[in-house]
Amino acid sequence: MVHMRQSFAALTVALAFLPSVARAVTYDHVVVVMLENHSYQEILSDPGATYINNTLRPQSADITGSYGLQHPSQPNYHWLFSGSNQGITTDTPPTSQIFSTPNLASGLIASGRTFGGYADAYPGEANRFQDTTNYAVRHVPWLAYTNVPASLTQDFSSFPTTAAGFASLPTVSFVIPALNHDMHDYNDSGGEVFDQTTSLEAIDKGDAWLHDNLDAYINWAKTNNSLFILVTDEDSSADWPLPATGEQNGEGYTASNLGPNSNNPGNSGPNQITTLFAGANIVPGQYAEGANAEGGGITNVNVLRTIESFYGLSPNGAQSPLALSAGANDLPITDIFAVPEPSIIALIGLAGAGMLFALRRRARRQAAQ
Repeated sequence: MVHMRQSFAALTVALAFLPSVARAVTYDHVVVVMLENHSYQEILSDPGATYINNTLRPQSADITGSYGLQHPSQPNYHWLFSGSNQGITTDTPPTSQIFSTPNLASGLIASGRTFGGYADAYPGEANRFQDTTNYAVRHVPWLAYTNVPASLTQDFSSFPTTAAGFASLPTVSFVIPALNHDMHDYNDSGGEVFDQTTSLEAIDKGDAWLHDNLDAYINWAKTNNSLFILVTDEDSSADWPLPATGEQNGEGYTASNLGPNSNNPGNSGPNQITTLFAGANIVPGQYAEGANAEGGGITNVNVLRTIESFYGLSPNGAQSPLALSAGANDLPITDIFAVPEPSIIALIGLAGAGMLFALRRRARRQAAQ
């Protein structure tokens, strides 16, 4: 009976440790893909986006309350990569490494982990600051940082296609599709979207590219403690704030509580974007993340915070003040993850620790008598 009571006490102590174990969500590999210039509703309502809507979305944590931070495109890439727009307010690309501020890649490297950048249509290290028809320097944020070696950037043709290759990926990889694959252009020769028809064509091209190039990794990730994150930078140009709003907020900043664009009432003025998490320990479903008629929701800074939290990295930058005033926070996303079941070895170890704790406490009591 004494041994039973001791075992029960040890198990109780062990169970007390479990919540802290369960909260330690981490991943062996994370792949982040950023798409362009389409609102949440535009992609969701496109019948041609069959992969995203019919295959990827049902298996994902679909963040319905996710909002872009700024117009135009370039600053949003830096918000995701470094938690700041680094003072960028235009689409004029850098011509050299101009920032030395901490960022996701430098944090991973400093912690002994790895970062890799895969740029579709990458012209090579010598020409990395030169735009081509389908390669946009402004969409590859890490190129501008002195603390991210240029050698970490590869053409997307180097992205693995096998299980063994996926297992050798860096800790975190950013994948930047080319302009003809990221929903920015509707053809392969630099044709930018200019109406509803070309918008749908661009979405469908990006959707097909995702299926052909990332579906194998996504399926592998589900059973190999890895994660896939799909985000967009901003909604469509038709959704951009009215000039008066832009002047009021300055430099094209947006937030979830700005209301619809009266020039185009059918679109979402708050810059609502697509954000999907798929892979191991993800609970599929829709997540508003606090978004409501008054504001709230998340931004790509929260996506960054989530990745940082996997590896215990210090937060880079800070949430946009306008987003904070609209009800967003500067914290990781936590409610989309399933609690990993502790292994039997972990349980035995915890039970042993609990037993040892109980025995030592009993010995101290006896010694004090």
